[in-house]
Amino acid sequence: MKFNFIVILFLINVFILQGEENNHISLYTNETVQGTPLNIMVDRGEFYNSKFKLDIYSIYITPQMAIWVEDMDGTFLETLYVTNSLAKQKWQAFIKLDNEKSYRSETLPRWLFSQFTKTGFFPSRENPLPDAITGATPFSSFILTTKTCFTKKKVKVMFEVNMAFDDNSNFSVSQEFGNPNANGTSGQPSLIYSGVVDLSKAGDYPLILVGYGSPTGVDGSITPKLELITTAKDIIKKVTIRVGM
Repeated sequence: MKFNFIVILFLINVFILQGEENNHISLYTNETVQGTPLNIMVDRGEFYNSKFKLDIYSIYITPQMAIWVEDMDGTFLETLYVTNSLAKQKWQAFIKLDNEKSYRSETLPRWLFSQFTKTGFFPSRENPLPDAITGATPFSSFILTTKTCFTKKKVKVMFEVNMAFDDNSNFSVSQEFGNPNANGTSGQPSLIYSGVVDLSKAGDYPLILVGYGSPTGVDGSITPKLELITTAKDIIKKVTIRVGM
């Protein structure tokens, strides 16, 4: 009897885990745009959700993310999705933030500086990105249904992710206090995924991890050496781009 009870509990846990793995939150951007339909599936990894202690409280956090399109030469074309905290500067802070300034450039520096080359501005509370391409961070795996208005046959789809307070021995949060870019919250830098997508051919295209962004957000460079990165590699399990419906 006891054995049967243990088996039942095991099977229940398996079904719960499978359900979490198979269920994806639905997000939508660029709904009014005419263009090539894309479904972008982002599967969460082991460290997608995190928490840190603030006095006696535990604060639960989710990563910041951006998805955008570049041409084959690396020139920025358009943003498909970016989380609100950076896109609209909705940071929680103990001091009053200037509505005209952009903060936390180290969060998603590759996307931030790439989009600047086309738009000529960094998002601020006074000048945020539009709702059509922004949203809150999903609490789990998700599918972004969107469109790209570009008709180039082949493009690069880029994905950048960063988790606050995920420090390790190489990138310590405590070392960043006093740095005007980091503000003592970023540990390991953002990770950047990239993949070539043929917009003329329906199918699935995986993105691969290609490097990390500037730890202090001073530029949009990508460093390909990933030996210093630990748990941040497991924020995201995989990203897949599906062309066509």
